[in-house]
Amino acid sequence: MVAETQLSFLPKKMPDIKGLNLAAYFRPLVNVSGDYYDVLPIDEDNTLLLLGDVSGKGLAAALLMGVI
Repeated sequence: MVAETQLSFLPKKMPDIKGLNLAAYFRPLVNVSGDYYDVLPIDEDNTLLLLGDVSGKGLAAALLMGVI
């Protein structure tokens, strides 16, 4: 259940942004992790790429990532 919740925080697909070829692959070492990414188009010329890695592995890191 925690792994499904964590996956719900991640983008289902990358946005189509002119001039960028974006792809992501998420595979935690254990069932859940503190890893996070997102892509947020700001306007026509700016895109915010977010990458995060909460220290640690497992349930505690995944829950902390979800809070952050």
